[in-house]
Amino acid sequence: MAETQELLLQLQKDNRDGRLRKQELEELVRGLEAESESLTARLQDLRERERRCAGRAARWGKAVAQSLQRKQSQLARTLCGEAREAAREHAERARGLLEAAERRHQDLEQRNRQLQEQWEELSSQLFYYGGEQLSQQRADQRLGTQLMALQKQLELVEAKHARQAENLRQGAQRTEEAWASFQEQSGVLQELQAKVAEATAALDASRDDPDLCDSHPLRGQDCAGSLMEEVAEADSVSANPDPLFTGVTRTHGAPPPLEDPELVAPPRRGRARSRSLCPQEMRLSTGTGRAGIRLWALGALQTLLLLLLGFLALPLLYLMLVNPSALRRGLRYLISDTTFRRLRYTLSPLLELRARGLLPT
Repeated sequence: MAETQELLLQLQKDNRDGRLRKQELEELVRGLEAESESLTARLQDLRERERRCAGRAARWGKAVAQSLQRKQSQLARTLCGEAREAAREHAERARGLLEAAERRHQDLEQRNRQLQEQWEELSSQLFYYGGEQLSQQRADQRLGTQLMALQKQLELVEAKHARQAENLRQGAQRTEEAWASFQEQSGVLQELQAKVAEATAALDASRDDPDLCDSHPLRGQDCAGSLMEEVAEADSVSANPDPLFTGVTRTHGAPPPLEDPELVAPPRRGRARSRSLCPQEMRLSTGTGRAGIRLWALGALQTLLLLLLGFLALPLLYLMLVNPSALRRGLRYLISDTTFRRLRYTLSPLLELRARGLLPT
């Protein structure tokens, strides 16, 4: 009976503890529900702010892209002159530094010769005047230490001068290579665009007026030949990196194409022979269409690159406003030689640097 009462008391105690625990858990659940509701409201507020910020960023990005497009045309005209002036100023500064280093080197050599002469004179005086041997030894040691210090300083200055000269030569060489590549690519692209535009206009005119093509077969053949010459000339200019070959091609033009006796007809056969030139005109129109597609793809790629640059400029502007020190650290890493080398290897298929011999194969 006593055991039953003890068990009953234990069960009642456990029941009270369970009720207290249940009340605590219910209070904890109510607190968590209130916190969950507050977090849900805050999440909705943050989502609303995010949508507003996204709309503002999109409008700001459009405005920045338009301003960048306007500034691009302005900077393109001043880029050539500024690059030349910067290269000229860099070369002048390099010459000035080299001349100053050479003068410093000559002064140190002259000072070294003077100290050596003084040391030889003191040595001879020490040999003849044995009474002042101790003082002469001290002076000799002092001059020897000065001579060693000057020699070390001379070696350091020579090493620094060699490093500065090598860095200046490498910088000038990289600047010249990049500028030559930029000029060559710009010239080839402008010539190719002009030639493709002329060829497209001529082909459209020939398609719009078929009677003109039927009545003048030799003129259409000459036009096709000239267009084929221009396309071959553009291909040879883009494939050959030799500046001498490029200059000759631009000045004197491509050699006249070899005429096939099966395609070239005498003018006396008239309209029946002009009809046989239609397959050649179809091949010409196909080649011109491919050139137009290439030109359109190049323009689309340029537009895509401009858009990517605009989207990349937005985080940079935000970072510059929020934390300028982080932007400076990132710029130090971006303007390093390793980054430029990786960028050149990445863009080498687009810039055709490897085909022109500016990068190792």
